[in-house]
Amino acid sequence: MFVDVYDTSSAKRVFSAHVPHRGGDQPSRFFDSALWVGNNYLTVPMNTEPRDQVGSSSAGERCLLAIMPEK
Repeated sequence: MFVDVYDTSSAKRVFSAHVPHRGGDQPSRFFDSALWVGNNYLTVPMNTEPRDQVGSSSAGERCLLAIMPEK
């Protein structure tokens, strides 16, 4: 899975990453729970199985953390 983040005002790419896709038929569901923290941090949970609910032993074990560069 590839993640690219662009600055919408300049259309320049500010962040790029890739992580292994562990299967599944809907890779876009990783982004259903993605969260921006301020303007500097993007988190994309990598646990997307139905059993991976908050409070379970496996929820939140893996995520992509993107730290945006300073302007």
